[in-house]
Amino acid sequence: MPLQRLEHYLVLSDDIHGTRDFYRDVLGMADGFRPELDFPAGHDDKRSLDRLIEMGFRTPLETSARVRRWLSGEHRSLRSEAGRAQLRDLLPVLLEHFGRTEHPDAALVPFDDFLANLTNAIAKQEGAVASLKVVNRQPDFIEALVDVDADVQRLHRRSPQ
Repeated sequence: MPLQRLEHYLVLSDDIHGTRDFYRDVLGMADGFRPELDFPAGHDDKRSLDRLIEMGFRTPLETSARVRRWLSGEHRSLRSEAGRAQLRDLLPVLLEHFGRTEHPDAALVPFDDFLANLTNAIAKQEGAVASLKVVNRQPDFIEALVDVDADVQRLHRRSPQ
């Protein structure tokens, strides 16, 4: 019989996804409402910062600033509105996957490099937009990309400086 009611206000956990799975799978609760992510150009959105923490990011202000730079077109690959629109559509899934890695904040760094170098590899902005469209249609690719980025950061931390 599923749990009918549980009253609490705060759950602190080192494994937010495992905790969520416990409440859902063992206690029979459903995933609750999750606010949309919003990254306005001039400031951080409190609900989005809270959502980033919930996803597993330890430095939500830095993560929000990085995403806002992407959405402002800082990287050449994101200077077109079409490129930024593709990224906006991809962000919720992408950030959810990054949030599941061991160090989500650090795993964003190689992805940032990927976005920065995307036009160098493709030569035209239209190519970058097309690449983001492909990524948007391939959820398995997103997971693989996040795994690679997380592995890069893990190996970087282990290598002697």
